[in-house]
Parts: sequence; C-alpha cells; structure tokens
Amino acid sequence: MKKVIKKAGLLVGMVGLMTMTLVGCSKKTECELCGETKKCYEYEASAGGETETGWFCDDCAEDMESLIKLGGGTFKKK
Repeated sequence: MKKVIKKAGLLVGMVGLMTMTLVGCSKKTECELCGETKKCYEYEASAGGETETGWFCDDCAEDMESLIKLGGGTFKKK
C-alpha cells in the first residue's frame, strides 16, 4: 500500500513539474518587433558568428525567421 501511495505521489509531482515547465515557456510581454503586449516566446538568432536572443510573438517570429534564413542564419525557439 505504501508503494502505491509513493508512486502516485511521484506521478502527481512529475505532472505538476511538467505543467509548470510548459507554462513557463511563454509569457505575455511586449514583442520586440511590433511592440504589442502578446503571448511571446524567447527565440535565439544566430548569424555571422553572433548569437542574440529576444522575445517575439508568433506573427513576428515567422517574419524574423524568414529574414534571418535568407541571410544564412538560424532562428529557433529557445
């Protein structure tokens, strides 16, 4: 009986941790490109040997990705 309770507690703890981790991936903040307060994600851009990070909404991230890939760089969600 104790093993079942321990396993159930461990499972609930893992689910809670995963939920908090996934919620923390995005936040409502000001997009660095359009300036609107939206749900933004942190992205990492690499081009010409330099790497920078920034917070972008989904619409602006698509635009940035296409621009950076045209220049031979990479753009990915952090």
